[in-house]
This record gives sequence, C-alpha cells and structure tokens, in this order.
Amino acid sequence: MIQSEAQAGNQIGIGFYQIFSINSIEASAELYYKKISNIADFKGGAKLVMNEFIEQDIVNVEGKAYGLELLIKRPGEIAFLLGIYLFKDFYKEYQLS
Repeated sequence: MIQSEAQAGNQIGIGFYQIFSINSIEASAELYYKKISNIADFKGGAKLVMNEFIEQDIVNVEGKAYGLELLIKRPGEIAFLLGIYLFKDFYKEYQLS
C-alpha cells in the first residue's frame, strides 16, 4: 500500500480587467504561478489495464506551472468571447522514504 501526504498547492496571480465603453468590449489579463506537491501519478509506460499490482506503478510527483490568460468579451445581441491561455508546466518524480 502506498502512503503519501495529501496533495497541496499554492498559487499566486495578478490580473487586470477593463471595460472600454458602456455595453462594449471587456478585456482581462491574468498572470499566475502555481506550485504543487504530492501529486499521485503513474510511471511512464505503466500497464494500466488488467494490472493486479497497479499500486507499484504509482509515483509521487511535484511540479510548478506559470501562465498567462487573456480574455476578450463583447456582450450584446451578437456576442462573442475569445480566450487565449498560454502556460508552461514542469513535473518531477521523487521517491517516498
């Protein structure tokens, strides 16, 4: 049986929101950084189907991510919403003692 700590994470973000005129275009942007620890994941190449000992293929992972979220919205009779999400994440495996 695998014993590990509970998954934990911290995130920090900063954002900007602007309405350009009454009933017109709304825009927002957000930058964020996130750090996560104790994520349970499967080893690369693990056989998941019909595996009696699947717990042997579980590893703990820690990671971090950062990104930019952009959103443009126009309300009205013909409304549109455009969102762009750019991000990068990193994960590394570690052994339980």
